[in-house]
Amino acid sequence: TVQGCGFQWYVLATLFGSHGREFETVTLRDAWAELHDTFAQLVQGARYRELKVARRAILKQIRQNSVSSASRGKVEQANLSRGALLVHAHPLHWADEPHVSPFLKHLKCYADVRDLRFVLDSKAPPARHVRLGSVADHIWSARDVPSTEEEFVLKELVEDVLGGTFGRAGELSTYGTAGHLAVNVHDPLTFSKAWGLEEVMNTSSFVIYLDADVVINPQAFLPSAPTLQEAIMSASQHVSSSAADTGPRSPPKRRSPQHIFIKDSWLGTECVNGGFVAVRSTPLSRLILQLWRQKMWWTASLDQYAFAETVLEVLGWEAQVHSGRTSGYNSSCLPRLFPGPHGLMPWQMYCDCWQFEVLRLAGPHRHRKSSVVGFVDPEAADVNFVANDLFHDHGFELANMWLLPGKGRPAFSPLILHWAGTGDNRVWLTEEYLRKNFNTSLSSCPPSKPARWTAGFGTRARALRCCLRLRERDDRQRWPWTLPENALLKVLMWWGCITHAGAAGRVTSEECSALLGTER
Repeated sequence: TVQGCGFQWYVLATLFGSHGREFETVTLRDAWAELHDTFAQLVQGARYRELKVARRAILKQIRQNSVSSASRGKVEQANLSRGALLVHAHPLHWADEPHVSPFLKHLKCYADVRDLRFVLDSKAPPARHVRLGSVADHIWSARDVPSTEEEFVLKELVEDVLGGTFGRAGELSTYGTAGHLAVNVHDPLTFSKAWGLEEVMNTSSFVIYLDADVVINPQAFLPSAPTLQEAIMSASQHVSSSAADTGPRSPPKRRSPQHIFIKDSWLGTECVNGGFVAVRSTPLSRLILQLWRQKMWWTASLDQYAFAETVLEVLGWEAQVHSGRTSGYNSSCLPRLFPGPHGLMPWQMYCDCWQFEVLRLAGPHRHRKSSVVGFVDPEAADVNFVANDLFHDHGFELANMWLLPGKGRPAFSPLILHWAGTGDNRVWLTEEYLRKNFNTSLSSCPPSKPARWTAGFGTRARALRCCLRLRERDDRQRWPWTLPENALLKVLMWWGCITHAGAAGRVTSEECSALLGTER
């Protein structure tokens, strides 16, 4: 199983891994490379076997979904008013914390103003976890252990191993393979959104999950502005591209909305951030959530990367349906969800792999062709603007996050601003952002606002990243401009200057002039 194989590799790599020593000798480097290649083959094979049952159910739903229905689209539009806004807070008293409570009140205010049902989910995941120890953000816990005596044995064992006494390390395998000894990145008691989404889907046709550290653009509260549901659907419109739907004499057909929605990210950024997820209440959405939950208890799992791998599996099956099984996804990114031979989590390597697989299976950024996964175009509606991911050197200055105007340049005004990674600073940052841009505050409900909505909610963060890199590397006689063409194209994709090797989505010098202003 992925769980059993993944746990044993985790212990090997993190406790006994090369930890940089692979650079000392070729023999050591080659040995660890061979071990990791073997693990990768084993874990991919394990996942293939595990997916046999789920594959049949998903493929059936995708085939049914491929038949476009105009009436189905009308029903969806009629049901939009029954949407829900879901936020998670566990334990419940966490909702009263000073760095959380203002955001929850803000989100509830939006739900009340725009006729959404507000749901504050305080439940923990169904699996029982007892914390045993931690190393950095890796939490070791006993999961669903049958007795307190066994919990005590596990606690002693983990304390020994994490304290550097490895004599009993072999015993870890027995508990880990059975699933009773768990290691998760961050607290597994917070991994509840996949269960919460399905529960709320029972009574709502469209559910939007948001983390409790986001702020919704004050202009989105206006009756004249699109609702969150409308903005999400509009910014992820799928145009059918199959031969059956788009012959030379027939225009492309709009399909009914996709089933699950994420922000459309680009190469070089966080591939999937779990601060925003939206789902329609459909049988296919429920199957996708089940696949997500399966991965939640894999060793070293983090809920948003478990979701990212689920997206790849679903896109792979969709590609199988449309290609006659000549294309698909073989879990090639999966080994990167576990530590490398050095014992470190290769998150960025996983995201790079994820981006190239999505490009292959669904098309380039802003032009994805999936009728199952809705990729919300951030240039139309940025539903998860994570300033800390986009601007690592912001120094907690809003201008450095492009959230305040600068010298001759505009500020970004995303639909949903996500303060992940800023800690308790998020409160004063939000107050400053709202006051300086909108003359309102986090506690104002509804926010003080202009008479009508006039602006868009998209951002040009990808183009800005490109322009900043071009400014830093303006000497065309030096790297990367001296690279071979294919290598240069990869660098330009990483910078965000193009969306794939065909040079689509190219950022122009005029855009850079507008974005950088007099700072260029």
